[in-house]
Amino acid sequence: MAVELGDEASRPLAHSHSRDSHSRDSSEAFDPSRPGDDTALDTESRGVGGTRFDAVVRYFSQPRWWLEIVLIWALYQGYSRIRNVGGKDVDRAFANGHSIMSVERFFHIEIEPAINHWVHRNEWVANATAFYYQAFHWYATVAVFLWLLFFHRRDGYRRGSLVLVITTLGALIGFYLVPAAPPRMYGGYVDIMAQTASWGWWSASGTPGPQSLTNEFAAMPSLHCGWALWCGTMIVLYARYRWVKVIGALYPVATAFVVVATANHYILDALVIYVIFAAAMLVVYRPWRSRGTDTSSETALLTAAPSDDAVILTDSETYRAATVRARDAQDS
Repeated sequence: MAVELGDEASRPLAHSHSRDSHSRDSSEAFDPSRPGDDTALDTESRGVGGTRFDAVVRYFSQPRWWLEIVLIWALYQGYSRIRNVGGKDVDRAFANGHSIMSVERFFHIEIEPAINHWVHRNEWVANATAFYYQAFHWYATVAVFLWLLFFHRRDGYRRGSLVLVITTLGALIGFYLVPAAPPRMYGGYVDIMAQTASWGWWSASGTPGPQSLTNEFAAMPSLHCGWALWCGTMIVLYARYRWVKVIGALYPVATAFVVVATANHYILDALVIYVIFAAAMLVVYRPWRSRGTDTSSETALLTAAPSDDAVILTDSETYRAATVRARDAQDS
């Protein structure tokens, strides 16, 4: 049986399976140590999988319901504990806030007062930013998460959800190490949420989402900006229509403006979470890897002939099926 390769990097693997198929019985149980079985991390890190680090990333980016439940529980517990600790260290939070403002003044990026005062003077803009801040943070993130889960489970959900987890964990570490009071708690700023409370449904200095999940001193870094950038990136990567991609690209920009305009975050808060998000994207998507060595479900690894039975392998299940069919063809 002739075997062709999708790229040069996969050639040794294809020839190996072609030769070995003569000596294997077609009913033999599939060896979990073969490349393509996502339960064998050490084997994946050889011929097909690249480094052991790549294998670990692939393993934890596979959609596993039990792993998702564990991660959600761990994130909730971590956030609850950090919220309780950060909410009590008031003096430290205000000192860190002053330090952040000093750093911004040093680099000439302290634009929060100008934006905040301009929004304060424009009632309709103030109402719009308050509504945006209250409405979109939790609900837009959940909506994009469910969209990936139900419509892009293979190509987007497994990687996108891992990026979200890493970004959120990075933010939680920041909340613990650097509890910081937001700008609205200092003189010289206007609390836009309090100013517009009578117009909307939120309380004065209201924060979006359940109050049990709210940390008043979780300003550094900005999880608002981090989640918004995640939503926008996932939409740009996986949405079908150009106009939807444009909305996705604009969403994190609008969020950054809103959190600064309402005096809930510093510019530096946004910049730090952007760095964390970029690191998460690099770890999970690994854009430096050539397509010839990528074994993700989006990349075809192997094409098996004859032409009537050509198979393009995209995941471990189709890999197993194609290998069994190849052995059957050889035996016949």
